[in-house]
Amino acid sequence: MVGTIVHQLTKDATIEEIEKAGLGAYYTDHGVDVYPASAAGVPFTAAYAAVWLMRTWRS
Repeated sequence: MVGTIVHQLTKDATIEEIEKAGLGAYYTDHGVDVYPASAAGVPFTAAYAAVWLMRTWRS
């Protein structure tokens, strides 16, 4: 849901607006598409949820 909001807010933004907002490097890599990643740049994967579920289920 958050990804949808971010996409809607940035889809009509100009390059100048994107750079002014500090998203220039992100835009260069991903365009206005949402690419979930940590602050360190590690991309999200559903495997994280699977590990959490398995640990929760076992306890």
